[in-house]
Amino acid sequence: MPEGWEIGLFFHFIGLAALAGGIALSVGTYVMMRRSQSVQEMRVWADLGRILGKYPITAAASVVLLLSGGYLVQESDPVWGWDDGWIAFSAIALIVAALVGALVISPRMKDAGAASGQAPDGPVPPGITQKLRDPLLFGAIGMNSTLMIGVLWNMVMKPGSFASLLTLVVLGAIGAAAAYTQMERE
Repeated sequence: MPEGWEIGLFFHFIGLAALAGGIALSVGTYVMMRRSQSVQEMRVWADLGRILGKYPITAAASVVLLLSGGYLVQESDPVWGWDDGWIAFSAIALIVAALVGALVISPRMKDAGAASGQAPDGPVPPGITQKLRDPLLFGAIGMNSTLMIGVLWNMVMKPGSFASLLTLVVLGAIGAAAAYTQMERE
């Protein structure tokens, strides 16, 4: 019979898988909306974005990760605790990424999707293209994606406080910078 720790770890892995899937679907939707050659094509991807918006996979996965992670920390005391940098900074990074998703990414994606629904059939109007080329949107998506890689790194490697924070800051910055670099090339 599974023990509490094993059940907590199972839910932690479920949260991680759901978060990775939600991020992949969101990034894929964004990329395909940007690549759309026509309003009709963009509407297909915007519809997927609307469906994802109705079922907030990444938000629910973040809650599952935080709750199950908190349980695992409590059960592992005194081996691991909230004073371990890899735990504290990873939890903070997860909360920051969720806030960036809710306050920056989601509203901008909904705005672009709504605009595609109102636009006439044909080539994608420049106004919609501009919405999708918003540097803040592009950078936030890049940052959130690499920030989650940093959280995963911290969970596996369990570095000290400084290294944990440095990992998250560097990877978040790389994600944002890579997005801006890509945008400049276009």
